[in-house]
Amino acid sequence: MADKNEIAESFVDEYRRMGDGEKQEFARVVSKFLNETFILKNKKMDAYDFYFVQERKALFASYFALTDYVLEFDQERGFFYLATDEDRSRVRLNKFETVLLLILRLKYYENSKTASSPEDNAIGVEELVEKVNQTNIFHPIKRMTEYDLALKKLRRSKILDFKGSKLEASTRMVILPTILVVMGQSDIDLIAAELAAYSKKEEGGKG
Repeated sequence: MADKNEIAESFVDEYRRMGDGEKQEFARVVSKFLNETFILKNKKMDAYDFYFVQERKALFASYFALTDYVLEFDQERGFFYLATDEDRSRVRLNKFETVLLLILRLKYYENSKTASSPEDNAIGVEELVEKVNQTNIFHPIKRMTEYDLALKKLRRSKILDFKGSKLEASTRMVILPTILVVMGQSDIDLIAAELAAYSKKEEGGKG
């Protein structure tokens, strides 16, 4: 692997060949990566940026390598993301948000057996609420306003997507493939066990 001096030289050489407008776009997309971690081909607000990065993948990879990030590309599922050993881009989740994420990951796995397109990997708010209540973790049960806040946070983190500014029981949410980065595909049994552990802790207690 090239050292940072070689990476820097390669980056500077390529960057100097860019026009001013392209440099501005590069800076904007870098900022977007640092704020959002993921850029997805099939997400409307990301599509232009996805192809911008794809055409300049080596340039972005060099830039991020200089700051100890790794630019990863999931070609099969169509998204770029930043990875780091320093845990700098991880989303901080509270207990409720973590339980939602665990349930969504299990649902993604279940759906992936039959889904014919990414849009088919979805869950309704009503079903999600039912699954949360079945865990018997939270007493009293969570209000819809709490779901609204938590699920909008996961939407901002590009873990799921849904339309509208207000959640309803009938709202349909697409679970994005980025959830595989947050919770690996081989962790299904561990996820189920973690949910069971949460439930067990709450037996006889309050959540």
